[in-house]
Amino acid sequence: MILAQISLAEDLESKAFNIYRGNIIEAIRLETEALHIYEKEAGIDSLGYAKCLTRLAQYYYLNYNYRQTINFGSKALSLFKKVYTEEFIYDIGIIELLANSHQYLGNYLDAIKLYTENLIIQKKIIGKDDTDYIKTLNELASCNAGLGRYSEAIRLDTEVLQIQEKTLGKDHPDYMRSLQDLMSYNILCLNYRKAVSLYVNTLRLQAEILEAKHPNYANNLKYLKYCNYGFGDEEDYQNADINLWKASGAMSIPPTSLSSYILTINNLIWYNRQLGHLSEALNLTVDESAIRRRLALDMSQRLSVEDRNSYWEMDKWHFERQYPLYAYRNRTPDFISVVYDAALLSKGFLLSSEIETRKIITESGDAALVALYDSMRVNQQILDKQLEKPIKERCVNVDSLRETITKMERELASKSTAYGSLAANMSIEWKDVQKKLRKNDIAVEFLNFPIAKDSIMYVALTLKKGYMSPKMIPLFEEKQLKAIDKNLYYEGANIYDLVWKPLEKELDGVTNVYFSPSGELYNINIEVLPEIAGTTDSRRYYRLSSTRELALTRVDNNKQNASAAIYGGLRYYCAKDSLITDSRKYPRSKNRSIEDFDLSADSIQLRSGYGYLEGTLLEAQKVDSSAVYANMKSSLYTNFSGTEASFKALDGQGKQLIHIATHGFYYMEKDSVRMREKGFRMLQDENRRRYVEDKALTRSGLLFAGCNNILGGDTITLPEDVDDGILYAKEIARLDLRGLDLLTLSACQTGLGDITGEGVFGLQRAFKKAGAQSILMSLWKVDDRATRLFMTRFYEDYQIRKMSKSDALLDAQKYVREYEVKMVNPDGTTSMKRKYENPDYWAAFILLDAI
Repeated sequence: MILAQISLAEDLESKAFNIYRGNIIEAIRLETEALHIYEKEAGIDSLGYAKCLTRLAQYYYLNYNYRQTINFGSKALSLFKKVYTEEFIYDIGIIELLANSHQYLGNYLDAIKLYTENLIIQKKIIGKDDTDYIKTLNELASCNAGLGRYSEAIRLDTEVLQIQEKTLGKDHPDYMRSLQDLMSYNILCLNYRKAVSLYVNTLRLQAEILEAKHPNYANNLKYLKYCNYGFGDEEDYQNADINLWKASGAMSIPPTSLSSYILTINNLIWYNRQLGHLSEALNLTVDESAIRRRLALDMSQRLSVEDRNSYWEMDKWHFERQYPLYAYRNRTPDFISVVYDAALLSKGFLLSSEIETRKIITESGDAALVALYDSMRVNQQILDKQLEKPIKERCVNVDSLRETITKMERELASKSTAYGSLAANMSIEWKDVQKKLRKNDIAVEFLNFPIAKDSIMYVALTLKKGYMSPKMIPLFEEKQLKAIDKNLYYEGANIYDLVWKPLEKELDGVTNVYFSPSGELYNINIEVLPEIAGTTDSRRYYRLSSTRELALTRVDNNKQNASAAIYGGLRYYCAKDSLITDSRKYPRSKNRSIEDFDLSADSIQLRSGYGYLEGTLLEAQKVDSSAVYANMKSSLYTNFSGTEASFKALDGQGKQLIHIATHGFYYMEKDSVRMREKGFRMLQDENRRRYVEDKALTRSGLLFAGCNNILGGDTITLPEDVDDGILYAKEIARLDLRGLDLLTLSACQTGLGDITGEGVFGLQRAFKKAGAQSILMSLWKVDDRATRLFMTRFYEDYQIRKMSKSDALLDAQKYVREYEVKMVNPDGTTSMKRKYENPDYWAAFILLDAI
C-alpha cells in the first residue's frame, strides 16, 4: 500500500514537471498533493519529502511567490543539512533559490548570508572559475550595493572581472556587463573619475564589437555624460547629449528584446535620480513609457488569454500607479500626456485585446484558424459543464482539459497576429481622442492611485479641443469619500463638491462631458450629482468605459433588418419536463458541443428573492410594443418561454436590442462559503488560482425561467444538455452578440462588480466581451413600479420619439422624478403628489458607452 502511494506521488511529481512551463499553478497543486503523500507514507525526514519541498520552492519561485519559496526552500535546506553531513550538491541550488528570493524581497542581509554560504560550497565543489561561482559573486555585490556598501560591491565585482578576463576574455558580453556594474558602483560611491575610466574602456570594447548606434553603446555614452557632469566637466556633458540615446533606434528594436531594453532604461532613470538629475529622469521615464506601451500592445496580440492576464498582473502597476504618481508629483505636460495614454491602454486592456482577437479569427476567412477557435470554444464549454458537477461525478480530467485549452489559445494567438488589425483600436492615444472632440466638448479620464501608505488620490485628466496636452486636476482623497455616509451620497452637494466642483473652471462653456470613471466612482451615478447639488448645469454627461471610445472605428448597424429580444414576466418555478422541451427547441450552432452550460457562482444577490416579478411582464410587453412600432422584428419571451436556453440561442443572431427584466445577482467573494451550501459546485475549485475577472464573472449573472429547480432547496437532476436557468456572466462572455447596439438590464445591481484598474468586472464586463455597444443598467435595488415607469418612458422616447439614448435616459429619469399620483390628505381631500422624487427611485440607472 505504501509503495503504491509513493508511486502515485512520483506520478504526480512527473505530471507537475511536465506541465510547469505552461501551467505553473497546476504544477504547484500536483506537487502539493505529492508532498502530502510523502509526509503521510514516508515521513518528513525522507529524501522524497525533501526533494518534493525543493520542487515546490522552485515552482513558487517561477510564479514570483518569493515568500512561499522561502517557506518551502528553508524546510528543504534544513532537511538536507540534517541528512547529509557534508556539503551536498542539492544545497547549491536551494541556497541560491533562497538567496534570490530574499534579494527580490529586499532582505539583503539574509541574502548576503546565503550567497556567502553558497560561495564556500561552490568554491569547494565546482571551483572559482565556474560560471555559477561568478554569478554568486555578482549577486553578492548587488546585495551589498542595495545596503549602501558600495566599497564592498566594488571589491566583489573587481574579483568577478578578474575571473572573467581570464576565463572568458574582454570581448565577452558577460565581461562588459560586469564592467558596467562596476561603473555603476563607482558612481554610487561618487568615484566619478574612476567610473569615467571604466566607461571609456567599455566604449572602446563595444565599439569594436557593436555598431555605434546599438542601444548598449549609446547608453554607455550617456553614462559617460553623467560621470563627466558629476565632477563638473560641462563640455563633455553637452557633447554626450540625450539625442545620442534617442538616435540609438530604440523603437526599431524587435519586440522580443524590448523587455531587456526597458531594464536598461530603468537603470538610467535610477542613476539620474541618484545624481539629483530629476528632470532628466522624468524625460527618460517618458521614453520608457512609450516603449513599455509598445511592448504591452505586442503582448496583447501574441499571448493567450491566461498569459495576457499573467503579463498584465506584473506590468499594469506602471500604467495604473507609477506613471500617475509621477505626473501628480511633477505636473509636467509631457508626463501628463503619458498618463492619459496609459489610461487609454489600461482601461479595458484585457477586454479589448480579447474582443479584437476573436473578431480577427472569426472574420479571417482562414478555415483552419476558425476550426481551431471553434474547437477551443467547445473545450471551454465542456470544462464549464464538468466544473458544475461534484468532483466524483466528473467524467473528464479537468486538469488536462485546462492544459489543452491553454495550448490552443497560445496557438491561436500566435497565428492571429498575421491579420495585424488588433493594435488599431488599442493603440489610440490622447491626440486621437482630441481630434474627435468638438468646440464645446471635454473628455475626462478619472484616475485613482496611492500617494502614500494610507492615502489614495483621485484626479481628473481633462482634454479639450486646442489643448497642447491634457491637464491633471487633483480632486480628493478616498478617505474623504469614505467619510460620507453612503445613504447621503445623493443628498445635497457632498459628493458633487469632491468630484465636479474642482473641475468647474475646466467645465466653463462646456456642453458635453465625456467621462470614464475610476475606483469608487464606478459605483456612484456622478452624472446626476450637479442637478442634485442644485447647481446650474445644462451640460450632458456621457459615461464611457474609456474616452478611447470616442476615437474607435465603428461599423453602422443594419437598421433595415433590426431585431430585438425582450425578456420579462418569467416564471422561476418551472416543471422539469417543460425545461427539457424548451431546451430541445433550440438547435445547437455548428461550433457547439456540450457547451455554455451552467457555471456555479460564488454567491448570489437577488432583486427581491426569486419569486415572480409582477411589474416585469407589463414592462416587457410595453418594450416589445415600442420595438414593433420602430419597425423592429421583436421576439417576446415571458412566463415559461424565457429560458436560459432561449437566451443562449441568440448567439450569433446579430440582435440590435436586447431587454432583460429579471433577477440579477452579484455577490462579494467573502460569501462563497454560504453559497457552497446552496449547491454552487464550482466553489470546489476555489483553491485554484483564478484571476480577478474569472472570479467576478462567476459571482454575477441573471436568472431565467426554471432556475428554482436548482435554487429552491430540493434540487432536481437535469439532463446533460438542459440549461437550469442560472446564466452566469462567464457564460455570457462567450456568446457572440456582435451588432448589439443597446442592452438593457432591468434587474437590480447589474452595474456592480469587482472594481479594478481595468474597469468593473461583472455583468457589464461580460456583455461587453460578448459585443454589446451601449448598456443601460442599475447600481442598486429599485422599486419594481418605478423601474417599469422608467423603462416604458425610456423606450417610448428612444424608439417612438426617436430621441438619442442619452436624451431618452435624461427624460425617463425626469419622468419618474416628477411622476404624480393621487394622495388622500389627512382632512379627507385629495391632491397630486410626486411619489418617486427621491433619488433612490430614479438615480440608480446609468448608461454606458452611448455615443
